[in-house]
Amino acid sequence: MVNPVNATVNCTQGQESVINNLHYKMSKKIAQLTKVIYMLNNKNEDTENMLEDLIEAHRRELDTISVNEKFTSVRYQEMIEEEIQYRSQISALNTKIKEFVSDLHLQKEEYEKRLLTVTETKREMQKDLESKIEKLESSMEHILTAKSADSLVILELRKQWTEHKCPSVEPILREKCLLENLLSEKAHYIEQLENDFSDVKRELSAAYEEQLNRLHSELLVKKNTLETSEKTVTILGERLVSAKDALNLAEKLHAENVSLAVSDAICKIEVSFTNQWEEKFKEQKISHELELEEVYSSFEKGRRESETSMRELLGKLEKQQEALIGIKMEYESRINQADFDLRQLRATNSKLEERLTNERTKHLENLRQSNSQLQYIHTTEIQTVVRNLSQLRKHTSKRIQAVHTRLIPSFIQELTKSLTTLLREKLEKELSQRAEGAQSSGKRLEAELARYRKLIQTTKQEQEQSIENSRRKMNEMENDWNRQKEDYITKLQASELAREKFMLDATAQQTQTEATSTKLIEFAQEIDRLEKKNEQLAKRVKMGKSLQFTDLTAELDKKWAETVGRECARVKDEVTSKLQANFQIAMSNLEDCHAVRVAEIQNEFKQQLQLLESKNSHLNDKISKLVIELKDLKERCANLLESQLMIAKDKVDAEVKLREEMLTQQNEDFNAAQNMLKAKIHELHQRLMEFQQARVEFRKLPSPTLRSNLLLPRLEDKCPLKPFAKFATANQKEFVCPQNFAVTNSVSGR
Repeated sequence: MVNPVNATVNCTQGQESVINNLHYKMSKKIAQLTKVIYMLNNKNEDTENMLEDLIEAHRRELDTISVNEKFTSVRYQEMIEEEIQYRSQISALNTKIKEFVSDLHLQKEEYEKRLLTVTETKREMQKDLESKIEKLESSMEHILTAKSADSLVILELRKQWTEHKCPSVEPILREKCLLENLLSEKAHYIEQLENDFSDVKRELSAAYEEQLNRLHSELLVKKNTLETSEKTVTILGERLVSAKDALNLAEKLHAENVSLAVSDAICKIEVSFTNQWEEKFKEQKISHELELEEVYSSFEKGRRESETSMRELLGKLEKQQEALIGIKMEYESRINQADFDLRQLRATNSKLEERLTNERTKHLENLRQSNSQLQYIHTTEIQTVVRNLSQLRKHTSKRIQAVHTRLIPSFIQELTKSLTTLLREKLEKELSQRAEGAQSSGKRLEAELARYRKLIQTTKQEQEQSIENSRRKMNEMENDWNRQKEDYITKLQASELAREKFMLDATAQQTQTEATSTKLIEFAQEIDRLEKKNEQLAKRVKMGKSLQFTDLTAELDKKWAETVGRECARVKDEVTSKLQANFQIAMSNLEDCHAVRVAEIQNEFKQQLQLLESKNSHLNDKISKLVIELKDLKERCANLLESQLMIAKDKVDAEVKLREEMLTQQNEDFNAAQNMLKAKIHELHQRLMEFQQARVEFRKLPSPTLRSNLLLPRLEDKCPLKPFAKFATANQKEFVCPQNFAVTNSVSGR
């Protein structure tokens, strides 16, 4: 029989054991649940912290994006302002170009008008010269006809005299010879005047033609400069169009770069969100680091290549700048030489003007003197002719009367009277005709002299006008040259500004690349930080896990790991594809931009080189023309210098002769004085020898009284020679007589 107490005890014990087991199991379950709850709470806290960190990171990124957008907006505003300024400058340049073109057209019209006036003046001068030549020819024909008529009259008179055979013909023949000599002298003088007139005419025509040729050449040069300026205007317009296109391209590229940067930022934010839920990041880190290293290496290669290309471009730019500086120096040296040559030309022109004025004054004085001499000669000749005629009349009348009284009968007297009356009438007519011819010739000469004076005055005025025009043209050429210099300097400054802009753009690209590299570094730092957080979470999970996890936690872990792995793989593929696409797009854009910039720079430099070559050729043409003019002037100056050198040589020869004569006279005087000094020195030496002999004799004397008696007269005789003796002793080394050389040496030794 079972004891009920024992049974109850056993029941209670079994129940207690069951309860204890249940309590133990429940406590275990509770502990496990508490652990799970603790783990879930920790995970919730971690997720909340991560979310807070992400929110803060988003806020920071939004702040940075807002700041960047502000900077970009400010930059765009600055770019807009710069573009407005550029457009205003372009409009101002266009207005200036239009004004310059209008000025050029006005200058063309003025030069054409000047050409027309010059051609008209040339035609008028030619007409005047032809009319003057015709008048001179007509006057010469008239003079020749008068001469032929006079010769015919003289022949008739000879025939009459030979027929009648009148006595006392010798004085008339003498007078006739004198008159013929006077006529020959007058004809010779007229020929000289004609030759002088022809020479003056040739000189004036040659000078006028030279002036016209110079004006024509200067007008051609101005036309060439106008054509070159028009070409430069067209080239500047093309450059402005190309600059506008370049600005538009730069704006488009900048907008594309900004959009790419925004898309990159969005992609990176998405990557940061997806990477928060990665737990198997360690396995993927290695591959990601390798990819990043490859990306960095490729990016660094691209950067190095771009840097090398930029350095090469900078080196080329520096070389071209050095070449431009050298060209500038050459042009400045040429300009200085041209300025110096122009100054020399002005000096030579002023000297030539002074000489021309002096020659003109001398020529006018000579003409006045010749006119006064001619008038005096005409008056004296007329007076002498009248006197000779009166004397001939008296002499012939006396002789004829004597002959009539002695020999000739009455009828012969009547014949002689009639002949004498006829001869008198003819001679009076001839004399009156000759006097009228002399007066007419004097009037003609006076008229010709007045014409010469008018011609000289007109030529003087024309030369002064031509000189003033040449001076104005020289000033205009200098102003044009200064304007071209200023334009060239402005163009160089514009090219330097373009180069500085290009350098600024390159630096901006470098800063952008550096900013992208810094952003990549920041992303890498964030990834490291997230890795550290994941490690901390893993440590916490390891510390919180117990040895006896339930199947639920294992299954949850497996499912969580599978889902995380799938999402990580998907995110990895998406991120890698996006990074590769963005990197390829960025590299292609950079390469395209780089190629476009290089092509633009090459085109700009080619255009600049072409412009410089054209300007260089134009300047070389100008310089060649100036060199030719300088050669002509140098030849003229050389001729003048040769004449001056001949005169100077004659003066120098005369001076040399005078100097030689003076030197010969001085040498002769010096030799005479030297001979006189030598003679006096010889006398002094003789006296010294005598004095030494007397001294020896004086010492030989026995008593002092005898010495005093002998010493006094000799001292009195030798006293006046003391000052000259001092002079001889002072000049003893220079003047020594060859006969007493030994004696002088002995004396000097003592």
